[in-house]
Amino acid sequence: MIRNATFNDLPEIMELFKIVLADMEHPTLKQYDWADLKKTMIDLGSNPDNKLGYPQLIVKEVDGKVAAYAGTYPSDFQEDLDAVNKILKKHQVKDLDLFGDETLENEWYLDCLVTGKDYRGQGIGKELLEAVYKQAQDAGYPVVGLNCDQDNDFARAIYEKQGFKTVTEIDIVGHTYDHMQKPV
Repeated sequence: MIRNATFNDLPEIMELFKIVLADMEHPTLKQYDWADLKKTMIDLGSNPDNKLGYPQLIVKEVDGKVAAYAGTYPSDFQEDLDAVNKILKKHQVKDLDLFGDETLENEWYLDCLVTGKDYRGQGIGKELLEAVYKQAQDAGYPVVGLNCDQDNDFARAIYEKQGFKTVTEIDIVGHTYDHMQKPV
């Protein structure tokens, strides 16, 4: 079942988010011990007013486990960076670099979508994408936008098959991404 994430989902979601950080070659994974960083990420996820907050997440649950999740929000989402910085300071984490603007105007943004290794190839990612399209339509946004690493041919093929087209490029933590959009 696809549903909105809850606070209790955060430990499983953050394990999936670690896959995203590893794929991005995010420097944070080298700077901090994962167990400590995971606590920080869960604390961030418990705050509803940031991009990692559980209200911005949807999950695909299979047999009581979070098999996949998507982080999604409108381009005009107003993040409480003071709260984010307080959490980072509490955990002594600096330069997390996850709170930059990656969106284009007037789009519903898919920040990340990741399926656990045991659940890949089952259409779960497509189900989550369909849920994101519905979120965008329900909120009155004309397009869904996302960023795809230019070196990730696998993801690009999936997004292009779904109808996404590259509209510009963006740099995220030292990698060039294609910003792609799909009308909904």
